[in-house]
Parts: sequence; structure tokens; C-alpha cells
Amino acid sequence: MGTKWRVKDIVEYTGTSESSVYRWLRNKELPAPIDSSTRPYEWEPRVIRKWAAEWFRARQPDPDVTGQVWWDAEDIARYLGVEPVSVQRYRSRRELPEPARYFGRFPVWEPKVIVEWDKQRPGHSYKARSVPADGQDGKRPAARKAVKAARPKKAAKAADAAVPAAGAGSGEVVWWGYAEIAAYLGKSEDAMRHQKHKMPKPGRHIGRSPVWPREVLLAWVKQEG
Repeated sequence: MGTKWRVKDIVEYTGTSESSVYRWLRNKELPAPIDSSTRPYEWEPRVIRKWAAEWFRARQPDPDVTGQVWWDAEDIARYLGVEPVSVQRYRSRRELPEPARYFGRFPVWEPKVIVEWDKQRPGHSYKARSVPADGQDGKRPAARKAVKAARPKKAAKAADAAVPAAGAGSGEVVWWGYAEIAAYLGKSEDAMRHQKHKMPKPGRHIGRSPVWPREVLLAWVKQEG
């Protein structure tokens, strides 16, 4: 990166797509370039860093400490049976629903929203997809037996592979980040970041943000007193 940032630098820093950056610029949600009359557009890095911190913080709802399950792009890809890059394309074309919240700069969605979106997608046979059982809101999608039995064995195995398994993605595990454990303890998120060297090893990362199974953090809190 040079002394000034261009669109590709903002994409790299925020983990989004070029279309998102241009959309923010069109909607005047992104700081104006240094000189709007010249191409390519350029920004001061410190201006974008400050904007990104405020932008993503403003789009993080109150931390959920009740057991909400989240899916990231990899979980959605696994459910749809596609590559994660395809999910990024859906998002860049504004076909994917808006994220429910962000872990750091990385978006996550409610499973039921993605399932309903997939069900209504034009040109797709939803009957061939695994769906959540009644009352399993936000849980691991369960394959419908009637559909599975009607398909060849090979196709059934491929469909099962598209379902996020517990522990492999967000699945049935309730993942907590710094915001959730901070809210549970009544502390600030920054205070928890300063305690990261004392915290258990993260169970996974959503983007670059570490997250832990809720039970692991609760056990750690109990142990630390």
C-alpha cells in the first residue's frame, strides 16, 4: 500500500467487495475522496480507519447473551453446497440478505433468514435442499427424509455434506466474541481484549475476530472467579 489508499485498499482493509465500497461512496456513507474529480479515487488511510471503526461499531446490535446462533459465509456456503467465493458474489450482487450483525468487520446472519432466502430464490429447486425441522429455529438443518429417500444414494450424500455440522461451522454451537462476554460480565469490550492473554484459546475465527463456544467462556469465568 502507498501513502494514499484506493478502492482496492479499502476492500482489503474492510474485508468487503469493490461493489460495496462504490455503493457506500454513492450513498455518501464513505468519506469523500481527497479529489473527487480525479481517477482513481484516493483517501487518507487514517480517515478510512477512523470511518471503518465507527461504521462497523454502529452496525453491531446490542450483544446477544441468550444463545443466538450465527452463520458466517462459510456456513452459508456449506448449507448451499457451493464455494465461499460464491457467497461473496451473492453479497456483492446484493442478492444475499443484509447481515444481522458483525464480528469485528466480518458479517454473520441468522440461519432462519438464510433458509427462507434460499427457499424463495428463483430458479432453484428447494425440494432438493435440506431444511430445518419445525421448532429447530436457528439449529442445524435437518434433511427431509422423504426427499432424501427419493434421490440416489450419491445425491443424498452430497446434500448431507451441504449441511453445517455441529462444531464444523457455527452450526449448533453458540459462539461468543469479545462483545458477548463483555456484556455478560458487565465490562467494556476493550477491557476484555486486554484480557485475551488470560482467555482460553479461541475455538475458531470469524474473519480475523476470535470467537469461543459459550460454554468454554462460562467455564473460564467460573474458574477465574
